[in-house]
Amino acid sequence: MKKLSGILLALCLVLALFVPAAAAETAPAVSVQWMGETVAFPDAQPVICADRTMVPVRAIAEAAGAAVDYDAGLVTVTAADGTVVRFRPGEETAERISGGGTEVFSMDAAPYIEGG
Repeated sequence: MKKLSGILLALCLVLALFVPAAAAETAPAVSVQWMGETVAFPDAQPVICADRTMVPVRAIAEAAGAAVDYDAGLVTVTAADGTVVRFRPGEETAERISGGGTEVFSMDAAPYIEGG
């Protein structure tokens, strides 16, 4: 449970900065591994920006065994495998919801949506 929360927190941090499309095209390819296996990113690709590795949440969370849901009305991303982690693009806080209640935690950078 803490493992998934830590992974999702890292993912939030990774998605923290807006990346100009031109910079993403010229940046070197980033390879991400989970449990020794390379994670495939079918849509958006991971990038390094401002000393952060930014990765698409869905691909990495699903590789970790979590289900991912995106609620466009609330602009909230929820990933769960017993623990739910919710965050909103553009906000530097997230919440972890488990049997023990809800914990709000801060991220040092806000996640973002790129290209829809």
